[in-house]
Amino acid sequence: MNEVVASKVGPPGIALALFGLGSIATHLMLGLIVLVGAFPTVLALLGGESESAEVQTFLATTGWQILWLAIGFFTSFLVTFAGLRLRSARSPALVYVGAVSAMLPCVSCCCVLGLPIGIWVLVVMQDGQVKAAFAERF
Repeated sequence: MNEVVASKVGPPGIALALFGLGSIATHLMLGLIVLVGAFPTVLALLGGESESAEVQTFLATTGWQILWLAIGFFTSFLVTFAGLRLRSARSPALVYVGAVSAMLPCVSCCCVLGLPIGIWVLVVMQDGQVKAAFAERF
């Protein structure tokens, strides 16, 4: 990869990877909050102090929260890895998937940042020299 291509893919690759790392950290903190918030209810369930309606509501809401956090964590890892692959000009399909994933509001904690970063990556990926660099490494 020549210096021109490296200068084109470097900044958006770093931005995408940092955005992914920030999302991973956010999802870990939110997961901790969900678990800490669920702790008193779990203790009440184990002690038999809750009614069945409360149990069903708790299990449904906490289950969905954990599911969304897991999806977001996986997507954030994908975005981070895509940023690293962009910097090394490898795996163009993964870079496209990571850029689009960064723009999705339902899996990212901060889509206000993810949208411009994702668009930036997509614009850089359409450059002829960048396409050629990915093609020669593919």
